[in-house]
Amino acid sequence: MSGPPQLPSRGRLAPALGPIAALALLAACDARNSTITTEQVSASAVRDPVLDDIPKPAGFALVADRSVYRQSGKYRVGKCEYLGAADQTTIKRFYEEYMPSAGFQKREVGLDRGEYSMRFESDQEICNIRIRREQRQTAVVVEIGPRPSGSTEPGRQPPARRPG
Repeated sequence: MSGPPQLPSRGRLAPALGPIAALALLAACDARNSTITTEQVSASAVRDPVLDDIPKPAGFALVADRSVYRQSGKYRVGKCEYLGAADQTTIKRFYEEYMPSAGFQKREVGLDRGEYSMRFESDQEICNIRIRREQRQTAVVVEIGPRPSGSTEPGRQPPARRPG
C-alpha cells in the first residue's frame, strides 16, 4: 500500500533551494543595479562631435536628418536634435547642472504642454534647449547662435541721434 507522495525532509530541501534562491537574489540585484546604471549614464556628460563644448547626456544620439550646423570663424549657428531614453526631468536637471561648466548661465526655464524650454547665455552666445517626449524616447533640441550686439543688450544705450 503506497501512501501520498512524501515531501523531502527539510534537510534534503535546503540544498535544492539554495541555488534557486541565489539566482533569484542575483536577478533582483542585477535589476536594481541596471536602474542605478541607467540613471548614472543619463546624468553623465559626453562630448558631442558637432557642438563639442555643449554638454550632451550620455546615451543620446544625434538625429542628423533633423539637424543643421554652420561655423565661420568665431561665429556658429546650429540646431541639433538628439534622442535618448532618459526622462525629461532628468535631462532638464542635467543641463541645469552642466551648462555653467561650459560657460553658460541659465536665464529662463519654462514648461509648455509637456515640453521644457531653457535659455542659457554666455558672453558670446545664446543657447536654447527644448526637451520633449517623442514616442518612447526623449528628444532634445539644442539651438546655438551668437548673442546680438547693440542696443538689445542690457545696459547698453543706442547711439545718440543727431538732429538733421
